[in-house]
Amino acid sequence: MMRCVYRQGDSLVKQMKETLVPADAVAMWYLGQEGFALKRDNRIILVDPFFSGSVDQSSFWARQYISPATPEQLGFVDYVLCTHPHLDHMDPDTIRPLAAAGKSTRFVVPFPSVDTLVDWGIDPGRVLGARAGEALNLDGIEIVPVPAAHDVLHQDSEGNYRELSYIIKWGDICIFHGGDMVVYPGLLQALEPFDIDIAMLPINGRDWLREEKYIVGNLSFREAADLGARIGADFLVPMHYDLFQANDENPAFFVDYVHRRYPGLRFHLFQPGERLVYFRERGERKRWKPAK
Repeated sequence: MMRCVYRQGDSLVKQMKETLVPADAVAMWYLGQEGFALKRDNRIILVDPFFSGSVDQSSFWARQYISPATPEQLGFVDYVLCTHPHLDHMDPDTIRPLAAAGKSTRFVVPFPSVDTLVDWGIDPGRVLGARAGEALNLDGIEIVPVPAAHDVLHQDSEGNYRELSYIIKWGDICIFHGGDMVVYPGLLQALEPFDIDIAMLPINGRDWLREEKYIVGNLSFREAADLGARIGADFLVPMHYDLFQANDENPAFFVDYVHRRYPGLRFHLFQPGERLVYFRERGERKRWKPAK
């Protein structure tokens, strides 16, 4: 059964362009899988957009809902961040037409993937290679890449990580987009110095049946909630659980676990094409501890 899409096409694009974001807020649109649009200061960042059917080689990988937009409709965005080179995160049938539609749009990818985008015909001057621990300044938006283990850490011959998570420091709001990831030694230490407001985390988990089919795993719903609470995030956004039936999870398990384990911790389950405006809470941030 196909899921409905909250907004799509011209209606979604119109909303993105016309949304006025207050000074102490950021607007977010869910685009499917791990794809989000973020807007603040009249600028828009896309993270892990996937609008095509590139993975749909059989019913095993059939999309559960249509894409909320086409790449050609989003040529007005300022930056596109891709966490790693899997097709549902860095898709040529999304990236190439997006680059053609948006002549000034720039792309941030893990350093080992730079040549891939150049091979797709994108001007090298529009492609920024991200290295773990080396902050990028995107016209005042600071992007801090963090190694992502999917489900182990992969490096090229020069030590550059092939999969990354991104910390997006946009003025006084800090967003963590985990990409595809699991917890590894050193991750907590890398994240805890940041005052993370929003933590976007995969919840589809991993198991040997999927590994038999070469489906690489992610955080489980428990691990995602525990990680978000541990790093002191104010607002959790579960993702990567709804696009493919072959690699999904019931988000109700996440809701139940957060409700029982971390009562009061805020979260939101997005519908494809849905907008949410997040306002940063002022004052001392609560550090979440498991309920007894």
